[in-house]
Amino acid sequence: MISKFITRVQRSTKRASASMLPVALMFILMMIVLSNYMYRQQMLQYNYENIENSLVDSLLASSVVNLTELARNGDIVIDTATSGVSTQSCFDRSYKIFRDTLKSNLHLSDTWEFDGTRDFKGALVINEFSVYNYYKIPNGFQIVRITKTEAGISSYTYPVNQKAYVYANGVNKEITQTSVYSQITFNVHLMDRIDWMESLTDAMMTGTYSLRRLVAITDR
Repeated sequence: MISKFITRVQRSTKRASASMLPVALMFILMMIVLSNYMYRQQMLQYNYENIENSLVDSLLASSVVNLTELARNGDIVIDTATSGVSTQSCFDRSYKIFRDTLKSNLHLSDTWEFDGTRDFKGALVINEFSVYNYYKIPNGFQIVRITKTEAGISSYTYPVNQKAYVYANGVNKEITQTSVYSQITFNVHLMDRIDWMESLTDAMMTGTYSLRRLVAITDR
């Protein structure tokens, strides 16, 4: 009697163990996927902060103060047209410094693609680079903006005492001193492809992000 009972218990235990095996395997798989996801999130956050810091550093590097204007009027402005040098050529120099610094800091290739990381796909794009020169004048202030986009270079002189605002750092910021601004776009690799995810397209596994940062010259 006892031996038959033990045999039944053993058989039921084996059946229970066999039925629990798929559940255990699924649990292990979920833990692996979750751990990989958490690791990827941490790495993406780290690399995102690295891009943000590199963008700010590059903006600061491009802020070449015009010493002549500083000595003459006390205005802290980025190079303007003095001594026969055109405004555009000075602006081009600031833009080149910005591009070179950003490319070097992020270890971008000649095609502006990220090198040595699988967290980002494709090329980084500079959507806009702008200089806001803030002049103090006897009856108030005046702002002159020079902007470079894919369409080319444009400039705009604001009316005297007219405020200027830029959406950057997540808020609308007022220009109260000479500043530099840029917007960049890049593609983030959100997850790796798994065999059972073959139906997902590359577009579903990447996300496009933009960074807009404004840096005042006196922040240096």
